[in-house]
Amino acid sequence: MRIFYFLTLILGCLANTFESCNSRSSCQSCDQFAELKQNLLLNYSQDTRPFLGKSSVNVTVQFLVMHLYDVNSEDQTYRITGYLRQYWNDPRLVYNYTKSPIDYLTFSKDNRIWLPDTFISNSIIHRDRQSQANDLNMGYHYIRVNPGGDVIYSQMIEMKVNSPMKLDYFPYHVVTLNIIFESYGYFSKDLVFKIHDDKDPLKFEKRTMNAPSFNIYTDRRFSNANIVKYDTGLFSSVTHYFKLIPVREKNILTILVPINLLIFVNWLAFWMPVTKMFGARISLGITALLADFALSFSLPIPITQHFMWINMYILISYAFICISLLAAYKENQYITKVYGHELMNTDKTTLEISQKLDHISDILSSNEEEVEKLEKERVINTIVI
Repeated sequence: MRIFYFLTLILGCLANTFESCNSRSSCQSCDQFAELKQNLLLNYSQDTRPFLGKSSVNVTVQFLVMHLYDVNSEDQTYRITGYLRQYWNDPRLVYNYTKSPIDYLTFSKDNRIWLPDTFISNSIIHRDRQSQANDLNMGYHYIRVNPGGDVIYSQMIEMKVNSPMKLDYFPYHVVTLNIIFESYGYFSKDLVFKIHDDKDPLKFEKRTMNAPSFNIYTDRRFSNANIVKYDTGLFSSVTHYFKLIPVREKNILTILVPINLLIFVNWLAFWMPVTKMFGARISLGITALLADFALSFSLPIPITQHFMWINMYILISYAFICISLLAAYKENQYITKVYGHELMNTDKTTLEISQKLDHISDILSSNEEEVEKLEKERVINTIVI
């Protein structure tokens, strides 16, 4: 028993010694990393871009979409959340740490290293996602520097973006949306945006493949880099495009089916007799026309200044209902004009026959009274005799 306690005590002492050695080595590594970062930033100027006086700095832009929602066809805006990743090389941050292998060094915005002034030019609302803990800078971001001076800057952003939408064939349209990244202050000769050759410049998480009421058309997304001209000069930009396909079953049930049903019900009036139910046909047509008017103002159709075929479709539905009303009126007028004389003669003959029948009925009734009188006189004479 004493031997067992003695062995347990020895093992405990060895474990504490091993942990203390690991903690000392990790502290030494942290101190060495901090010293290395301090040496890199010793003569570093945050206000000076890389390759100043030599060439332009190439910044590769990549955007990973996490959430896509609130696609507003009327305002032509949408909201998006994702990770903006930028890659560039800064030769002032090249290091060679031989004491232990280091894959990368992690920096923060407080370390005051140079960062590109990238902004989204077609965004209406833009803000960096704020964190709650475990981030001294209160933002979801990181800056990593490889030994060769390659810098990766990733940040999570939320924004409301304005993107023109072509709604000519609504609700059978395909929406093309874009995101435009530009440099705010550096001219194109100083900073040039590039498209990532190896990685997809615009990626979507699987959970964002189906946005509310839309499906993302991943096969038709593309990006291009170009130069934008302003009054202040030429600036580099990268534009990402992607397409959305609306859920058409919902639009069919809420837009096309009610309009077609009204037209079908209104055209049932052609199976009604013209002369006998002319008033019912006119009432049905006017009711359908008013219902179509009310329905067209309550349909989920975006109000835009551009031409949309759905508006022409609604006007055609008005025309179909008005045609049925006009056809009922003209048909009744034609029948009255062509067959009106025969109907009048028929009515006159019917009236004469009715008058003759009434006269015969009067004669018969008078004859019956005379017969009854004679019968009464005969009975009285018989009684007297």
